[in-house]
Amino acid sequence: FFLWWLLSRPATLLGPAVCDFRGRGGASSSSGSGEAQAPLKPPPFRADSDASLKVQELRVASGSDPKAVAGAIATRLRMGVNVRITVMGPSSVNQTVKALAIARTFLEEEGADFATIANFVHLPAGPSAEEPERSAMQFTVFPCAPLALDDKDVSEYKVAGSTNPKSTAGAIANCIRENKKCKLEALGRDAVGQAIKAVAIGRANLEADNVDLMFVPIFRTMQLNNGRRSALELALIAIRP
Repeated sequence: FFLWWLLSRPATLLGPAVCDFRGRGGASSSSGSGEAQAPLKPPPFRADSDASLKVQELRVASGSDPKAVAGAIATRLRMGVNVRITVMGPSSVNQTVKALAIARTFLEEEGADFATIANFVHLPAGPSAEEPERSAMQFTVFPCAPLALDDKDVSEYKVAGSTNPKSTAGAIANCIRENKKCKLEALGRDAVGQAIKAVAIGRANLEADNVDLMFVPIFRTMQLNNGRRSALELALIAIRP
């Protein structure tokens, strides 16, 4: 993840462990892919605010193949490269989160992991009046030591396409302030989009508390009346300096 190697102190978890960090000794993971392996460290604290942060941009559209995007993400993260993806619209957000979840399955077999920051950005206006300033979602992905996510005593918030992301963000912030663990569960494109908005708003709400918020996407299978469906879970990670 972002400029973690430039931070003077490693980031630590806030309150009870949402996850714990292994491999703090900086050992490199090995894989059969042949890519150079970077030392693994904990996720950083608000490194995206550092103007000198180095990232590689990836493009994701509504029609992008999540597996292909996941491969591109994993390749860069194996080399210790931070990845940034800026997208517009719920379909592109959904494809990005799917790709991140797939990329994590690629890396966990190699003893590597990553955490992601989501935040709103404004894209500049185009050259014509028909292209005004637009709002987009930006994901910044940081390689880190494996995250052992703990499912015990976790507050779970189910997010639907009609869910108000500000309300969910408030619940997230309150949960983190109370040193509790929480996660979001979303089924479907629009629900995933609302969940990511809630994470971005929740992160902004926690800035005054000197807390950073990152997420880890995980595929989950849900049993519904009409059969089994694949959902996305966002495990939230609270970090302080």
